[in-house]
Amino acid sequence: MVSEYSDKKTNYDVDRYMDSSYLASFVRQLEKKVKVSETEKKLLEAERMRLERELNSVRAELERLRLPPLFTGSVLEILDDDKGIIKSSTGPTLVVQIAKHISGDDLPSGTRVALNQRSFALMDILPMTKDPMVLGMEVEESPTVTYNDIGG
Repeated sequence: MVSEYSDKKTNYDVDRYMDSSYLASFVRQLEKKVKVSETEKKLLEAERMRLERELNSVRAELERLRLPPLFTGSVLEILDDDKGIIKSSTGPTLVVQIAKHISGDDLPSGTRVALNQRSFALMDILPMTKDPMVLGMEVEESPTVTYNDIGG
């Protein structure tokens, strides 16, 4: 008697699962779950990429902080082959290697630069020591106009 009941229940369950409307509903539910899972996957991948970029940024900052201290100097002249003549703040005038990320065109004479402590290689361009507003008012070249040219 017990086995007969369980057989009927099993047959009923199979019939219920074989019903096309139930199967269609079940497929729709699965498709929704797949879409939700795909969306979550995309969000997690975006978050992973953001965290990787942040990790790389922190690693680069840590590497920069591990570098030895830099000396200051002034550019006297730029030579060929990524080299330049620099007057170091410690006194000597040196011919140094210029870092690959710095263009020789960005280094006019008098530019303040940072030099590696060990190799004295030119590592970075430093900001000017004077206020840019003051520099705009300075006369670097004597004007060719005389007082009589402007009416007086």
